[in-house]
Amino acid sequence: MDAGVDKSINMGRKSSQLEYEKRIEDVIGQITKGVVRTKDLIHFITQKYTLSSEQSKKDVAEAKKRLAGISTEWEKIEMKGLAIQRYNYLFLKNLNAHDFREARQVQSQLDKITGVESTEIKIDLPNRPIIEFARSKKNNTE
Repeated sequence: MDAGVDKSINMGRKSSQLEYEKRIEDVIGQITKGVVRTKDLIHFITQKYTLSSEQSKKDVAEAKKRLAGISTEWEKIEMKGLAIQRYNYLFLKNLNAHDFREARQVQSQLDKITGVESTEIKIDLPNRPIIEFARSKKNNTE
């Protein structure tokens, strides 16, 4: 009997969601260890869980799909971080050049990227000057 084979999942019966997730996790683990050929992954999952070839193919496809989704999200986060770094550089450069109008414009773009965009609120009280202030959209809980 092979020590790496999980005999708790029998061929021919429907797997529980927990068993299914465990198989997907194992395939992702193999991919992160460097096993990337589909043929090798199918062989691994078929042998470990005594699955049909078709089910193994579906599991490998699902694992790759999940990894692709994670990769795409990670790329978006990295791109957002790079944009923030570039805008911070421009902001500081404009401040040092005393170009406050451009610095304010760069800050506005940074606010949009980070989701801290502010809105202006004007309050007109009778017999008093107009009071203006900005409130963050994120903290607009009142």
